[in-house]
Amino acid sequence: MPDDGSSQLSRLKKLQCYIEKNYQRQIKIIEICNELHMSESSVYRLFERHFMESFADHLKRYRIGKACEKIINTELPIALIAEQTGFANLSNFNRQFKQQKRMTPSQFRSMFRHNRTKKKANA
Repeated sequence: MPDDGSSQLSRLKKLQCYIEKNYQRQIKIIEICNELHMSESSVYRLFERHFMESFADHLKRYRIGKACEKIINTELPIALIAEQTGFANLSNFNRQFKQQKRMTPSQFRSMFRHNRTKKKANA
């Protein structure tokens, strides 16, 4: 029988995999409960204890991280990136992005373009 630590670690890994595979669409807490075979209150506690944030905040932070990767590494339009990373509408994405990164997605992209151009010029 696994000790509590290893079963907790296993749940966290399952949780991370589930979010990685499904972050592009709406994820309901009940889906995670079913995936982990845990009650809703246990799942909420798991997020608070291990991530020090709520399920919604964790998912939002993960999605913004994925959006940052796409903004930096692709030329995709911001609206498409918002859609691909699970945000229902562009204005919500822009608001959430700015709240987390203290700049708009376009400013973020410009900053990285500017830094890339500067590095090339110095090379």
